[in-house]
Order: sequence, then structure tokens, then C-alpha cells
Amino acid sequence: MTSLQYHRPQTLDEALELLEQGVPLAGGTRLTPSLRGVEALIDLQDLELDQIEATESTLEFGGTATLQGLVDNGSRLPEALIEAARLEAGWNIRNKATIAGTIVTGDGRSPLLTVLLALAAELELAPARDRVSLSDALDRSADRTGGRLITAIHAANPGRLEYAQVARSPADRPQICVVVAVDQSEKLARIALGGYGAHPILLPIDRAPETKEAADLARSMYAEAGDQWASAEYRSSAAATLVARLLTEVETK
Repeated sequence: MTSLQYHRPQTLDEALELLEQGVPLAGGTRLTPSLRGVEALIDLQDLELDQIEATESTLEFGGTATLQGLVDNGSRLPEALIEAARLEAGWNIRNKATIAGTIVTGDGRSPLLTVLLALAAELELAPARDRVSLSDALDRSADRTGGRLITAIHAANPGRLEYAQVARSPADRPQICVVVAVDQSEKLARIALGGYGAHPILLPIDRAPETKEAADLARSMYAEAGDQWASAEYRSSAAATLVARLLTEVETK
């Protein structure tokens, strides 16, 4: 039986070299319970990748920023983003779980992934420091980062951001959730659906949609989205209702 090795690099370059030997460890909330087959852990907590920055036009989060860090910065961030971070997990988990870890391991029921998708977030990946869209990363069948390290997450600070979900209890993960993000020019609304499948999805509309059009599209996209948490009929109906509600709220605010 091979013993598990533990490394705690002090620089990003050192961490990238060590990644050839093992897997990155940030909060460890998903990795720690499933270490079978892992030969080495690369602890990232000393790399100072935990920044949370917001300007009038941009949002930037370090890969190892925690979910609780988002909640604690609520005065500087969109309210819907904070709500999604709070719904992602309980307080104990939020203090350890990281944004990058959520991106790598989160599924369709992740409120935070759904919000980041609606925000058209981009991932900054080392070593090349190039950016890929979260949408493209989620579409990868297995490794969402291509074996690279998420050093930061970038997004535009929206003009408006609305989140709504249906769940079995107020604190439960959603059976269906919807996010509507409107850019600061108020000319474009991005709509993301979550609560089902391997990852959240975007409604394929590249302009400000009509409410009925978007609701009907949401209904059709979740027409077969049935699983152990909700039937497809229920989920598609709820998706259409929430999309219509949030677009109406956006139009009237």
C-alpha cells in the first residue's frame, strides 16, 4: 500500500511542478472523503490565491477564496451571488470549500455554479495564465480545467442579478434554480438554469429575450430533466415559471 504524500508549496511555480505528482488540495471538502488512488496532495493554502475584489465593472475571485469569504464580503458583491454562496453549503463547509473547488466538482444542483454561469465567468488557468469561459469548462466531459490550476475567476459586475429556486426546504439544494443576469448597458440578459444534471446550462439566447419566449425555451430544455429529486414535468414547469417571474422583476425594477 502506497503512503499518501503531502506537499505544501510556497510559490505557484513550485505548486505547478508538484501537480505532476498529485492532485491539488484547497478546502478539501470534496477530495478528502475520496482519496482512494491518490498518491500525493498539493496543498494550495499558502499561495495567496484567496483575493475577493469588486469594482463598479468587474468581479475577481482567487481560486482558493472560500464560499464564506463571498458571504462575508456581501456589502461589495451582488446580493444574488451571496445568496447562492450561502445556499451552496452549511457554515462549516463554507469556511473550507473554495470557489475553484466548487467549479471543478460542482454539479447541476450547485447554486453558485449557476450564478457564475449567468455572469459569463472566465477561469484564469496556470501555467499559461490564459482564460477560458466557465461555459466551455463545464462542457468538458471529465477534467474541467484540462489538468491546469484555477488561479482566479473573472466576471463583469452585472447591472442586475436575480436568483430564485425551488427546493424541498429553504436551506436545501435546489430542485430547480434560475439566474437572470443583465449587463450594465441593460441590453443583454443571460439566463442560467440549475438544479439538474452534470452542470447548469445557459438558455441559448444572445439578446434581451421576450418573457414568454424565454419561459417556453426553459420549459423545453428541462422537458426530460427528471431524476430522484423531481420529475421532468415538475422541473420544466417550475423552470418556465421562475424564468418568467425573474424577467418580470428585472423589467419592473
